[in-house]
Amino acid sequence: MPMLTVGAGKIIIPYNGYYSDNFLKVGVAHEYHHSIFAEKYLSNFSGTVLDNLIFEGKAVMFEKTVYPNLENTPVDLAYDKELWSKIEPDLNKKDFDRALEIIVGGKDLPPSYGYSEGYKMIKSYLDLYPNLTPEQWTALSPQEIIEKGNYFDNYK
Repeated sequence: MPMLTVGAGKIIIPYNGYYSDNFLKVGVAHEYHHSIFAEKYLSNFSGTVLDNLIFEGKAVMFEKTVYPNLENTPVDLAYDKELWSKIEPDLNKKDFDRALEIIVGGKDLPPSYGYSEGYKMIKSYLDLYPNLTPEQWTALSPQEIIEKGNYFDNYK
């Protein structure tokens, strides 16, 4: 079982003797971001597939900001139009099962596909606004990230 955030200040870490120190560091950073988000912004979370992708993307961006030299969540920086076409119709649906399927991958999607896409959504925004702090970009709505980050231009 992976690490899990179940609310503000509530991170579950089922310890496994095989976890490396680096895995624990990066995983805690990822879940810490979720915990802070839950404390400050969960009331604004509408629960669409897109919201979930950005939620995970922010956590991946945070872990990579805190530990830039450690690799945990794999990210594929390619923009695959065929894979994108499989999820784009679902972005505005409030369907947690579909969001989870996209995030972790499976069926016709590669492993961790949603983590990669969510990360690239945040990265696309931060490439245009590089001086924002984690506190600032964590507070951004999915709509602002998508509308001002030009992410969808990668799939035209």
